Amino acid sequence: MKKWVSFVALIALLTSCLNSFKKDAEKKEVNPADFNEIVINNEYSMMIPKYMSKSTKLNDEASLQYQNLFKEAYIVVIDEPKEEFIKTFKGLDSYNDSISVIQNYRTIQLGMIRENAKIESQSQPIPMKIDGREAEQVEMVAEIEGVHGKIYYLLTCIEGVNKVYMVMAWTLENRKNKLRPDYSYAISSFKCLEK
Repeated sequence: MKKWVSFVALIALLTSCLNSFKKDAEKKEVNPADFNEIVINNEYSMMIPKYMSKSTKLNDEASLQYQNLFKEAYIVVIDEPKEEFIKTFKGLDSYNDSISVIQNYRTIQLGMIRENAKIESQSQPIPMKIDGREAEQVEMVAEIEGVHGKIYYLLTCIEGVNKVYMVMAWTLENRKNKLRPDYSYAISSFKCLEK
């Protein structure tokens, strides 16, 4: 009986240690020195992890594209003129005047993502300020046809002066805890330079 109690105590201790290690991994400290500031068209800047390199193949509409194939780490920024966005989607009867510009932008972007992905889980939108600007952030896990494994997305929509921006960072779901701190830091570093 004593051996059984000792075994159960050992399992409880190991489980506690593993949970502690997992929490420590999720609290990864981000070192700003591990990031480079990238400025795009004198319109916005963002800190990008040094382990990522510039790409041109992630999204044809993106003004910023960075990746690390080995780490399965990807980040893009899509931007469009705010007034053109409002006019276009009002013309399509897809714009809701009872919610903010950024809420409309987030709703429409998520709708477009759903056309190409099977969303398994999605957080409620979190309103926030980034560089003093209205923003909303959503986390989701999705399956994409032709891609092995589930994909974790951290999607943030930001309202600029003249443009709206969507920052989309993604990786394989099993790498989420390792990369999310870097993604969060990069997104929170977004600065609107447009006048």
